Amino acid sequence: MSDKYMKEIEEILKQAEDALPKDRAPAPRGAPKAVGGPLGRVSGKIRISATKLMLGSFGLLLLALILGLLGVGSVIHLVVAGLVLFVIAYALFFVRPGGSLSSYEKRWRGRPIEDRLTVVDRLKRWLKS
Repeated sequence: MSDKYMKEIEEILKQAEDALPKDRAPAPRGAPKAVGGPLGRVSGKIRISATKLMLGSFGLLLLALILGLLGVGSVIHLVVAGLVLFVIAYALFFVRPGGSLSSYEKRWRGRPIEDRLTVVDRLKRWLKS
């Protein structure tokens, strides 16, 4: 990151520390912030990723296997639910935009931090390295 952005971030952090009540100590800089639970709850919205759905489908299939080995009734509904959930999760890997690392763009306040490099600039950088 450029020095301009680092200075701006430091200034914002200093203002936030000044705004805290004096009886409450600020959290250490390296401390992780609690922003979500096991389902990824952030600002009142539940975010369910394809990975979580895939894990849920494996959980249902494992539960069906265990119940089937124990001889507890018909587990066909669990198997079907697990397979349907797996297919949905698999499809989400391809449907959601921004899934690949190549489409990732760093932004600060809605503006790109680093300008996109042209093919010529990338070639020059590659030749220098």
